Amino acid sequence: MHYPIPYPYTNRLNTLLEGYTLSPLKSGLDNGVHYSGTWNDTNEEKAKAFSDNRLYTAVAIWKGASELQFIVYGQNVELGKYLLERVIAVQNTSTRSTQSVGIDKLIKDYNFSVVCPPDKEVDLILQLIVSYNRTLAEYVNKSNIKRIQDFQ
Repeated sequence: MHYPIPYPYTNRLNTLLEGYTLSPLKSGLDNGVHYSGTWNDTNEEKAKAFSDNRLYTAVAIWKGASELQFIVYGQNVELGKYLLERVIAVQNTSTRSTQSVGIDKLIKDYNFSVVCPPDKEVDLILQLIVSYNRTLAEYVNKSNIKRIQDFQ
């Protein structure tokens, strides 16, 4: 399967590549922090966009403000359905619809891939992921962590 992915990695991944749009989300890497992507002020139109099989999501996991650790990347129409459900749940309230989806859910439920940046080793990425959530070891291993070469 071929996934377009930008290089070099940046926090601004709003780039059209081979007919696909990448939706960038950023997450911090700190002890005790939940690794997740956050969809701010989601409305029905935005939620439905994530059900389009041409829209890919990249959640960049950072250490501090400038050290990219890894990216969780993929597309699944069920993500759009989930976001739409959450929008509808708060539709008649004064609450804004902001959703956070953990990388564990993106990997397990939505079959997202883990991408290793060029300056990191796959062993380190696997260690970070398993340290974060041991159950991810069932879904992520050295052989399925992708490298930039896998997207060319």
